[in-house]
Amino acid sequence: MRLPKRGFNRYKVPAQVVNLRDLNRLDDGAIVTPELLFEHGLVGSLNRPIKILGDGDLETKGLQVEIVACSRSAISSIEAAGGNVSTAVGPEPGETS
Repeated sequence: MRLPKRGFNRYKVPAQVVNLRDLNRLDDGAIVTPELLFEHGLVGSLNRPIKILGDGDLETKGLQVEIVACSRSAISSIEAAGGNVSTAVGPEPGETS
């Protein structure tokens, strides 16, 4: 006989990862939204959260990033390149709506 599972069984949705080197495909001064990343083929789905990581060098200048999550190193690199980051768009990674 099987017993039901008890306790904390929260299913966490994994975030889609976009690295800084991937953002070099975008134009200077672009407003980076989940829709723009989907159009450029950098993410596979708009239904899963997106996180920008600081892997690689950012050559694109003045990006305005409006994303759910962003690492500290990615934020500092984007701001050093003349851009800004607002991460208060949509649910947190892993949160179901």
